[in-house]
Amino acid sequence: MIDLKLYIFSILLGVGFLTIITYLVRNEHLSLRYALLWLATSFLFLLIACFPPVARGIAYAMGIKAPSNALFLLGIIFILSLLLMLTVGFSRLSERQRELTQRYALLEKELEVHLERGDKER
Repeated sequence: MIDLKLYIFSILLGVGFLTIITYLVRNEHLSLRYALLWLATSFLFLLIACFPPVARGIAYAMGIKAPSNALFLLGIIFILSLLLMLTVGFSRLSERQRELTQRYALLEKELEVHLERGDKER
């Protein structure tokens, strides 16, 4: 049986996390793309906190004897998934920055040529 203090703490932590995510989305500090992942994780955490047998069921379905080990494995999978999502986003931004830098350089050169032509015509 889970200790009552740990049970209450887990539920409060889950509710607090949901509150923080909602606040971040409302104030546009967290994009909806990432918020959905965090919200799903928070709801899963709350489900497990409110109903500890769910953790045992998840562990049993995964073929793992200890529910804590199953939760650690799911946590690692979650972190790796999040890392992959962030890496893909970072790669897109890096490529976009490179393209914009090249366009800026071309426009700057074009402006320089245009200004030189203007000076010669005077």
